[in-house]
Amino acid sequence: MKKKRLIGIAVCVILVVGFAILGNAFLKSYFRDKYAPNTWVNGIYVTGRNAGDVNQELLSELETPEVTVVQSCGRGSPV
Repeated sequence: MKKKRLIGIAVCVILVVGFAILGNAFLKSYFRDKYAPNTWVNGIYVTGRNAGDVNQELLSELETPEVTVVQSCGRGSPV
């Protein structure tokens, strides 16, 4: 009876370790080219998204300042 119980416990331990290894392998392959869980970039939640998508969103929200170029006529005075 004791031997059957030990075999049952060993099988359970092997199954738990096996599922943990398979789960870890799945997560590693899933997040290979994606951001890890609970990742924020400039206030944007990016978990599970790839860098290209996040870059496009960041560029679309980027505020560019308005710049006026004035040509000068010598000694730095504007025209």
